[in-house]
Amino acid sequence: AQIYKSLRVIELSLLSGYSVVLMAAFAAFIFFGYQSQTLWMAAIVIVIFLQIALQGVYFNVHVATGKLGLASAYQSFSTLGRGLAGYFSIQLFGPDLIVFFFSQLIVNSAIFIISRSSVLSLINIYGERWFIPSVADVKAVFSGGGSLMIISIAGAAVLQLDKGFISMFYGPESL
Repeated sequence: AQIYKSLRVIELSLLSGYSVVLMAAFAAFIFFGYQSQTLWMAAIVIVIFLQIALQGVYFNVHVATGKLGLASAYQSFSTLGRGLAGYFSIQLFGPDLIVFFFSQLIVNSAIFIISRSSVLSLINIYGERWFIPSVADVKAVFSGGGSLMIISIAGAAVLQLDKGFISMFYGPESL
């Protein structure tokens, strides 16, 4: 039950943070007009980063519960899936960044659903009440190693930002 509570705190914290960034992107989209393809791409990338950050959390739950083979399989198949989706989207539709990002979003969504379902069944929380964390629960997670894990996951997501920005300015060929 404690793993589930910590997991919910981390999920909701990441969701809240990325939601703020997503709302800022939508506000910019409205402010700068509906013709801006770059802002749509930014919104897609923000959702992808949220999914990747949460997949990192789920990976850590697998590792923490001793399911190292399962954790490795998810890492391997998610990397392979994203790579193949990117390759085939470029081969089928040409070097179109929106198509590339949509292919990544579709694959990441599938990986996210599978990995989250796996973690929930692993920690066996089905049938429990929906947990809404209190301030004390949030403090408990962030006072321990939870903050370090969130910083690590956020850092990993930030390390991916350069690829999107490089391709926006120089095109996907430079990647």
